[in-house]
Amino acid sequence: MHELPAFVGRNKDLQKRIKDVIIDKVDGMFLLARLHLNSLIGQVTENGIIDELSALPDGYNEAYEKCMERIEGQIGNRKMLAKKLLSWITCAEVPLTVPELKHALAVRIDQPSLSEGDIPQEMVEVCAGLIKIEPESQVIRLVHYTTQEYFQREHERWFPNAQVDMILTCLTAGCTLNATDSWGRTPLLLAAEEGCDSTVRRLILERDIEINATGITKRTPLLCAARNGYDGVVEALLKHPSIEINARDKRGRTPLSLAAFDGHGAVVELLLKHPDVDVNIQNWGKHTPLSLVAYNGHDTIVSLMLKKRNINVNTRNRFGEIALGLAVRYGHKEVVGLLAPFNKIEIYCIDGEGRTALMLAVTQKNVSVIEELLDHQATWGAQDPDGRTALHLAVIGGNEEDASSLVSKEYRGNLEIRDAYGFTPLHLASRATEWLGETGVRIVKLLIKEGADDKTRTCLGLTAEEIEESVRRNSVARLQLVQTDPKHRSTPETTHKDDQERMSMLMEVKMGTWNLLFGRTRSRDSDVLKSTIYNVLNIEIETNSGGTHMAQTLT
Repeated sequence: MHELPAFVGRNKDLQKRIKDVIIDKVDGMFLLARLHLNSLIGQVTENGIIDELSALPDGYNEAYEKCMERIEGQIGNRKMLAKKLLSWITCAEVPLTVPELKHALAVRIDQPSLSEGDIPQEMVEVCAGLIKIEPESQVIRLVHYTTQEYFQREHERWFPNAQVDMILTCLTAGCTLNATDSWGRTPLLLAAEEGCDSTVRRLILERDIEINATGITKRTPLLCAARNGYDGVVEALLKHPSIEINARDKRGRTPLSLAAFDGHGAVVELLLKHPDVDVNIQNWGKHTPLSLVAYNGHDTIVSLMLKKRNINVNTRNRFGEIALGLAVRYGHKEVVGLLAPFNKIEIYCIDGEGRTALMLAVTQKNVSVIEELLDHQATWGAQDPDGRTALHLAVIGGNEEDASSLVSKEYRGNLEIRDAYGFTPLHLASRATEWLGETGVRIVKLLIKEGADDKTRTCLGLTAEEIEESVRRNSVARLQLVQTDPKHRSTPETTHKDDQERMSMLMEVKMGTWNLLFGRTRSRDSDVLKSTIYNVLNIEIETNSGGTHMAQTLT
């Protein structure tokens, strides 16, 4: 109370009213009580005190707003001094002592030397109670952590030019422009990492600035800004005549490849406009910026990159894949739609295994990508090193929907193409019924319905029907082996390994059995064949536990 005007000390009722109102407002928060008392110091009448009491806020944020209103209302240079002082305390990376701060505030940009007459004598008094000085260390701080939080939130409103002002002060005072911290980072590198546009713009005006300096991460300021998507910083750095636009980090990545990979479209657009940018540069994994962006599916950035006249869409990574292959592999339909019609794309052979984009899409079971490729005249009849087409691969993988797309009227020539072993898709589908079951049967029916010749023979002279017959006979033979061979019977002397081998055999039997029971049967003796299977299934093979192998395996 002693800090309040003298007339308050002479009025006991007013003192009591002040105490009651503040206690009610602060709810036990001592700092808030201190701030409220400070707000009364400048009043010169009793009614002014009463009006101020009625307007006291309930929380810290409102209290800080009131403090800043009082600071803004100060006359002369007190307002400027208070805001400059608060900005230094808020923005400095390390605590500052009173002498350090006094000298910082005394620096005048237009004068290289410091004058003792410019050192401010009042600091705490002009800041409306928002700062304090620690007696022993003489460190000057904000009064509370909530004060720091408030100014960090409202930084742009109260101190929009704080960083630039601090930089100019340091440069005028003779600080080293390219000094480094323990990580080897210069002020410019730190500013670029944090996205401080105005700071970067000011620093690069200095004649001796090391524009391409790197820390221990081997990233230049441009690399850091590009990776984080700071387009304002990138734009500023690109204006410097000595900028290394194709600088590499430890993994061989350039600013363009980093920005492309992370999807920073605005940064990519800026970099692509630079005349010296290498749009086809590869990192240590042989990825170009285009292949990286295709991998992640950033279609808008792909569109930007394809506008570059010297773009190479067929550059391969260390696995032999081009950008289109990566887009197909990871199912990015929009990117596939952009790359597939590109007039320089190698759509016929895209990876190190000699598979086309269409083949790769089939192995990924991605119908939408398959249709996108077919819409752009993908070569559906192309063959891999084993002579297999996309349809062969769809059949083997049991991709019924993919197979349906590949045997429509427009692509019917697919049906009779043979692989390196003389198998047509129908031959493979007939063989695949052994492991695909009903799906394999439906694919066989689909191929025949669409016009596949079921009389065509393999290089071994077998038709599709004969292949299926062979599959059925093989399954029956395995069933009979389990039923008749003594080594497949369980006895007290059998080992765990014997049981494992027996179970493996029975699992194979189970798969073949269900395919035979429910599969497509065209042979003349189909009824006899099915009867045989049912008879075998009804034979009990005793186990140690008294049950049957077949019952245990088929349930």
